Amino acid sequence: MPPADPKRERARFVATAFARADLLLELDQQGRIVYALGAASWAVGRGADELIGKKLDDVLAPGTAKVRDAIRTAAQHGRRLKPERVLLRRAGGFTRASIAGFPVPDAPGNFALSIAHEEEEPMATPANEIRRSPETGMRDGASFAGDATAAIKAARDRGDDVKLTLVEAPGVTALKNSMPDGAATEFMQQVGAFLKAGSVGGDTAAQVGDDKFSVLHGAGVDGNVLAAGIAELAKAHDPKGKGVAAKAYAMKLDDTDMSGPDVARAVAYAVSRFAEAQDGAFSLDSLSTSIEELVAKTVKDVAQFRGALAGKGFSLVYQPIVDLATEQPLYQEALTRLQDGSSPFRMVTFAEEIGVIAELDQSVVTQVLTMLDKDPAVLDVTANVSARSLQSVAFANELEKLLGRFPDARQRLLIEVTESKRISNFEFTAKVLDRIRKLKVRVCLDDFGAGATTFEYLRLLPFDVVKIDGSYIKDLGENLRDRAFVRAIAELSKELGLVTVAEWVESRKQADVLKTLGVQRGQGFLFGRAAETPLRKPGFVDSGNVAAADARLDKLRRQATTKRR
Repeated sequence: MPPADPKRERARFVATAFARADLLLELDQQGRIVYALGAASWAVGRGADELIGKKLDDVLAPGTAKVRDAIRTAAQHGRRLKPERVLLRRAGGFTRASIAGFPVPDAPGNFALSIAHEEEEPMATPANEIRRSPETGMRDGASFAGDATAAIKAARDRGDDVKLTLVEAPGVTALKNSMPDGAATEFMQQVGAFLKAGSVGGDTAAQVGDDKFSVLHGAGVDGNVLAAGIAELAKAHDPKGKGVAAKAYAMKLDDTDMSGPDVARAVAYAVSRFAEAQDGAFSLDSLSTSIEELVAKTVKDVAQFRGALAGKGFSLVYQPIVDLATEQPLYQEALTRLQDGSSPFRMVTFAEEIGVIAELDQSVVTQVLTMLDKDPAVLDVTANVSARSLQSVAFANELEKLLGRFPDARQRLLIEVTESKRISNFEFTAKVLDRIRKLKVRVCLDDFGAGATTFEYLRLLPFDVVKIDGSYIKDLGENLRDRAFVRAIAELSKELGLVTVAEWVESRKQADVLKTLGVQRGQGFLFGRAAETPLRKPGFVDSGNVAAADARLDKLRRQATTKRR
């Protein structure tokens, strides 16, 4: 048998490597690249010739120490390196890839690496609809939660393993703030690019709080690598060379019998708790021992919530809203109460956070419409609906169908939009509200001036009524700032053609001041507490003629106003 031709052997070797790879590198015994062939521009953003003489560390992304050690060990012992998932450095970001290694046949001590492109799954949300952090380029919390839910479901349907890694890196924000603007921007963009590259689809990563990050990734990505990568990037950008310490907790999402949607909801709730915690109240130190319990409790609470809805575990009570000029009731707000009579505030907040609030909202609106339809003598009713529900396509469609079933009763209904956190999709919400108002359903903005509810809501969303948050009414008699704020709301609302309602009106002095400020309606203990029996139209004759009853009510109001004058 003739001796082997080294050139032909190398050609065969290269052909074999390229059967599964896009880029081939050869390292010498010092770990320097002595040969490069293939799509280097795709992998590292530069030509293959430019890699010659570079060290492997110049190619691999931060946090890949385990892979580097595995390559070094395989090279030293002349062993094959099985495929590993890695991130590669490239200008302005990182590239997802799979890397494998082989001893070079005709160059003892040298080691070849074949690098293959890792396909990325498309995300559910179109790129132009994704809201991102301007600093990191990562998704904001809402965009992350939406596509993370879809990605978790898709992975479970395929039988794939998927993990959620939460990374806590105390000091990242302080380090960024200590840098010049250009350096700070580059640092945060690299952190974002690194985490995105390691995530499912290359884009399911988010900065969920100062020094806190969330990444959804496959089983081939080590959560500790993500933390180590942030630490390495911080050290490289820190003028003092200290960097930051980072911790990671990766949660497997396939070791449970929970349904995909419930897993996603529980995870979103855990991420929210992690993001909002302060002073170590829910840090990774506690998270690593409590997240499974938290998820299990969340799913249990979801089941209890649905059980309460199915078994009528809550009831409605009604509180009047009056004309401040006459103090006559105009309509009433339907408020939910638990079986023990307590407020369901915690249940509602929980339902909003995990994405099941729409089920409660639909149940309340259905009950109110059914009651109004059966009893034309009942005074108009406002039902609370979360803005979270109004941002759901499914809920919006179901609400429109529900309103269509009650053509008369819906004209005596007001939808009061509540929100504990900022609306993320104003354009869609505005379209939903327009559809509701075209059905002759009035729409009220609740708790204006509190929390996330800002003047932007009045600019971007169509409302008929604005309810001023009670925190501005409480000390209205003595607090000049609150008085100025309420006057400004009343004047602006008048300019926009909106009716104003003040809540928490508990004293005669508050009511008198509100009238001087131009507020039109009031709600509070001064005018009546919530009662189990809804208010009825005064002097109503149950003839089925709703229009005649409304006309009589208007006449009574005018008579009351004339007497007061």
